[in-house]
Amino acid sequence: MRIGSWMRPALAAAVTAVAIGAAAMPALARDPAVSTVNLKVTAEAGPVEDEGSWLGIAGLTAPLSQDWGVQGEAGVFGIDGDPAYGLAGHVFTRDPAQYLAGAFAAWAHEDDFDLDVARIGLEGEYYLEHLTLLAKGGYQFGDGPIDDTFFGEAQVSWYANEDFALTIGAEFDEDIVVGHFGAEWLIGRGSSLPGLALRGDIYQGDNSFDSVMGGVTYYFGTDANLMDRHRKQDPDSALFDLFQSIGANTLCQAPPIILGKALDPYSTVCTAPPPPPPS
Repeated sequence: MRIGSWMRPALAAAVTAVAIGAAAMPALARDPAVSTVNLKVTAEAGPVEDEGSWLGIAGLTAPLSQDWGVQGEAGVFGIDGDPAYGLAGHVFTRDPAQYLAGAFAAWAHEDDFDLDVARIGLEGEYYLEHLTLLAKGGYQFGDGPIDDTFFGEAQVSWYANEDFALTIGAEFDEDIVVGHFGAEWLIGRGSSLPGLALRGDIYQGDNSFDSVMGGVTYYFGTDANLMDRHRKQDPDSALFDLFQSIGANTLCQAPPIILGKALDPYSTVCTAPPPPPPS
């Protein structure tokens, strides 16, 4: 599936409307921005561009005050046996009944190719009864095959019930657009594992990029339904977005990377340059 460049203005408008609009709202939260200190751990695995891949991300969220919260993330990931790692942080204000607005930074490093990629940006969420609108935007700093570029994301999550959510959205930068479909089901409520959720994420877009990942998330902390965990505890991960953006930016001019691993430039993703003419 190829998502045409005509979508970029619409996605940029969505990012502006939610991220900047939410950031302009006053911090008048009646409930705390973060209900309690909590920890979320996610593990996924699956094929990315026909290569076996895996990732693990942990996020610790804590209140700074009635209106403000902070989250730190750490993650490891790999493809075809080559590991890498990343860190991220968020500072945000939130009214759990209406919105979240904040700033974030994320960084990833891959040892084998000594590659570093970093992001800084704004994020916003707007809450309706059964819908969450999310937007992010900012700037990415890269080296090697990863360019410095503006980036953005817009997505909608629909809660079929308080423990099951479906998400559709898209991510973009100056060169590429990638569509995302996700699902999460909190199955543990009322059991001995109240924080256990099943999840899956599918990414597909330009340059024939595709990723199908599935796994589990476990939420530590006060027992709550899935919607309240999303709106009253931890914000959306920044490392997931960074990992997928790296994977989607497959460039033939230099060995591209997927989840931190450089692909052979003569693979099926990038065809080999023609041989030189005979002398």
